[in-house]
Formats: sequence, C-alpha cells, structure tokens
Amino acid sequence: MANLADLKQENDYVRTTLLSWIRDLVQKYKIDGLRIDTVPEVPKWFWSQFTQASGVYTVGEVFDGNMWYVGGYVGSVSGCLNYPFFFWVRDTIFNYKDMTNLRNYYNEWAKHINPESLHYMANFVDNHDNARTLSWGGDWGDKIKHYKTTHVMALTSVGIPIVYYGAEQYFAGGDDPKNREILWKNLNRNSDMYQYLKTIIEARKKFQIWAQPQVERYADFEFFAYSRGKFFVALTNKVSGGVTKYISYHPFSNGEVICNIFFPTTDCITVNGGFNVYLFNGEAKIYVPRG
Repeated sequence: MANLADLKQENDYVRTTLLSWIRDLVQKYKIDGLRIDTVPEVPKWFWSQFTQASGVYTVGEVFDGNMWYVGGYVGSVSGCLNYPFFFWVRDTIFNYKDMTNLRNYYNEWAKHINPESLHYMANFVDNHDNARTLSWGGDWGDKIKHYKTTHVMALTSVGIPIVYYGAEQYFAGGDDPKNREILWKNLNRNSDMYQYLKTIIEARKKFQIWAQPQVERYADFEFFAYSRGKFFVALTNKVSGGVTKYISYHPFSNGEVICNIFFPTTDCITVNGGFNVYLFNGEAKIYVPRG
C-alpha cells in the first residue's frame, strides 16, 4: 500500500466528493465516531470540513510526543490519539521518575493549549503501531505493577480512554507485527488483568467521572492523587515496600465511609478531617463512597 498517489483536497471535486462520502457513510451505518490515520498528511483546514461533514467525534492520529504539536490539530479534528500522554505518563511511571512530572503534564497542557481540549484526547497505554509496553526489558512483576498503574491513569484521568486488545491478557509482543497477536485463542475473561480493567470501567460508568473535573489532591516524588467528583485515585511508581500519605485535601465529607473498588469489603476508611492512603508494592487504589 506504500507509494500511492495522494488525493488533492485543494481540488473542489475531490474535496466535495470526500465530504459527501463521509456524510453518507456515517448516516448509512450510524457511525458514532471516526479514527483518522496519519492526520498530518492532509491540511488542517480539510479535517475541519471533514469533521463538520461527518457530524460525529473524530480522533486523529498525530504520531508525536510533543504536546504543543499534537495539540495544534485539536479543533481541526475533535481530538487526537494522546501520544503526549503515552510517552510522558509511561516514562514517569516505568522509569521511576518524580511523580510530580504528572502534575507538570497537566500544567503544561493548560498553559500552552486549551485545557478543555484534554477532554477529547484519547488516552492509551498500548497500540498497534508501537511495541507493547510489557515487551520492554526489566523484572516482569515490576512491569505488571507499572502496567496496571498506567492503565488506571488512562481509564480515569481526563480524556477518552482506549484499551488495546490483549492488554487484558498481558500480551507483550514487540514491534509490528509482533504487537498484533492473535486474541481468539487467549480470550480469558477470568484473567487478573481482565477483571482489573472491568472493575475500573464499571466504577467509571457508575460515577460518570467524565462529567466531573479532575482535581489534583496530592503530588510528590513517589505518589500522585486526583479526584473526579467523589472518585479518588491514588498512584505510585514505587514497586516495593509501602507508601503512606495523609490526604487532607479531598472531596469527601466527615464521617463518610469510602472503599477501595478493588477490595470493597476489606479496604474501607471513615473520613475524619482527612485520611491515610497506604499503597503496598506498587498498587493503585480508587476510593469511592461505600454503597
């Protein structure tokens, strides 16, 4: 498929034909959204017309970790695959960097790009164009802990989450095509990661966190926490030993009982002014009101 001729969107016939085609396609098949490949190969002005003609959410692929470059395409398309998140968050957690880097990610986006655009960015940990994260070197057990943490962020922080198939089976293929493994012989709905992701997604839906602003609650070199309404997320990149932090800035009421969604019957706290969060061996926790 390489070295094909380009379509010239500057030609009125080409442009109007493409716009008519996408309008009809969306209406005929009742498409909810469109993923557009290699967006920088086509002028931004055309993608703006294309998005308007489609009448649905469009997410464009801009394969670049520079948030200022990627953010420049938001508006022409509804949002982009969030490569800045992919590189920045994954690098911070897997390479044991200062967790305040996560604060810096959000601050830099808000400073230089419309912060509202983050709601339309598509967060991901793995995809079909990159070697799977678990294919990296290092201790397998430590990688699993980091892998869970980055998926918690992708699924709960501001943006639209994407889970690449096979993540729930701990697929660890390298560069394309090794990262496009066959799933059908390995579709285990009882796998640890399948159940882990399912638990997060169910809680995400129950509390409709996409309708709530993201508020940072704590950040230091080994711990990062934020909330989306009464949905409190705590993360660490420390994979051995325990991390305990006292949370005084939070969305809960005094006397409210909050429980960790991963252990809802055994890990509950009664809020009394603030509360301690204890993370053991790299785990992530999500606290929500009991009931």
